[in-house]
Amino acid sequence: MIEPDLNIIFDLNGFASTHTINGVPLTVVVGDKITGRSDLDGSWVEMFDVEIKKTDLASPPSIRQKMTYDGASFTVDQVKHDGFTYVVTLSNPRVGEMEYPR
Repeated sequence: MIEPDLNIIFDLNGFASTHTINGVPLTVVVGDKITGRSDLDGSWVEMFDVEIKKTDLASPPSIRQKMTYDGASFTVDQVKHDGFTYVVTLSNPRVGEMEYPR
């Protein structure tokens, strides 16, 4: 991805939306929710990806780190980066107790 593409991807009139991550409002791209079994302990979890501009985070997220997303607590399951963004997979083991982020 080249840097100018970020303006298209993170356009609030397109793919992106504003969500509060760890208490900070950020413009992010949210992927589809997936429900399945955790690789860590076999429990049922709801997972989704959040793409975040690298410049919006003080430090890269780490696996198993706790992260709040719109006030709900999640665990970081996976982090991918391409030089400009992080794609963070968040999971929550409380299936049925959380409202899926919009």
